[in-house]
Amino acid sequence: MRKPQELSSVEKIEQQQGWLQKQTSLEVDCQNSIEAAEKKEEKFLHNRQLSYMEFMNKTSFSDEFKSGQVELKLIYRSGGMLSRQTQQYVDFIQNEWLLRIFKEEQIINYKVSKYQEREFQNQMIPMTLCDIICKKVKSDTVLLSHDPTGSLLFRLASKARQIFYLEEQQYKQVIHEIIKQLQIENKVHRIIKTEINQRIDCVILNLLNQDDLYLKHILLEYLTLGHDLIVILPSKLDNQIIYSSAEAATSQSEQARNHCSVHLQQIYENQQLIAKVLYFGEASEIQLNEELNYLYSCIPDSAKKKYNYKAILKDVRNQIGMTKLVQLFKDTQLLYQGTDINFQMFLSHSRVNINNEKYINHFSTSHNGTESASSTESEEDEDYRKIFEKEYSKSEEIPQFSTKTKIRQISQPIEILL
Repeated sequence: MRKPQELSSVEKIEQQQGWLQKQTSLEVDCQNSIEAAEKKEEKFLHNRQLSYMEFMNKTSFSDEFKSGQVELKLIYRSGGMLSRQTQQYVDFIQNEWLLRIFKEEQIINYKVSKYQEREFQNQMIPMTLCDIICKKVKSDTVLLSHDPTGSLLFRLASKARQIFYLEEQQYKQVIHEIIKQLQIENKVHRIIKTEINQRIDCVILNLLNQDDLYLKHILLEYLTLGHDLIVILPSKLDNQIIYSSAEAATSQSEQARNHCSVHLQQIYENQQLIAKVLYFGEASEIQLNEELNYLYSCIPDSAKKKYNYKAILKDVRNQIGMTKLVQLFKDTQLLYQGTDINFQMFLSHSRVNINNEKYINHFSTSHNGTESASSTESEEDEDYRKIFEKEYSKSEEIPQFSTKTKIRQISQPIEILL
């Protein structure tokens, strides 16, 4: 019979640590409940996307909402924001031309050290990333910020485009010399922020090498300078922070009326994540019909048979804007549960917005331009219901809803953050 072997000191320590790392029954139960909740959320997301796809396949949309490119990748994030998240794989290409000009002694009047060369290379935006962004820019006027090496500047430069370049001092001499060589002095305008007195079509902001970002405040500031926004972000920045910051900033912007979606593109090079790019506005290439189709898929089939739901959403969108419309879907839980009760809540809280002009005209005409002192709230409800039935109802039954209905608070709101 073999004798039991004595454990070494290292093995004893590992054994003790192993016992310490064992979970108690309470910890195991807690872990199981967390995993169950995650699986439930994944199932919820899967079912929502399936209903969205089924809706898209069986529905024919009016000409207003048609699009040649409909991509089934919109996901609700938080607040009044939808998003699309994609990945793109690229090959590494070094911008040798820009680096060679930087090292020319006759331009900078001194010999570049290896350290200075590395510093310049570290601040260069990868050439393939520049190409991806350039393909997204359709605007004739562009505001470019935090591009000290000119990586994007000289890729964007063209005869038909005006570039407003927020110049930095570090490589100012090199930038000036390249602008002269390319003969684009009349197309590149070197400015400072205080000189911007009107919105520019598209803003491109490079934050690739920035740390400790107050992203919400940065996004909000640049949304006041332009209509569309493209932001290059470091790969280590968490997606949850990006989406929450984007939602907080865009919801406060003037653009929130027309746009409620962002596109987050993750760029991989040799299977390694090197950058993330956030698009907002027309630069996101997310069409209005895609956003509306997502909301249509949340409406129960019974309500679609009873109401002209497209006209309802169109009128509400015209009144309050796209972002607030998505927020209203969230507040009435239509984003989570497409039931008749939730749709009735949505109609109730949309009352002041639905077909408001027609309702006011009808109300003022029926009351000779003034509101009678004896007019009660129930009479106003009856007038409104008649107008609503005439405009939106597909059946003879007049919809029964009241402005007194209150939105139920969601005790545990589901916010999908991937």
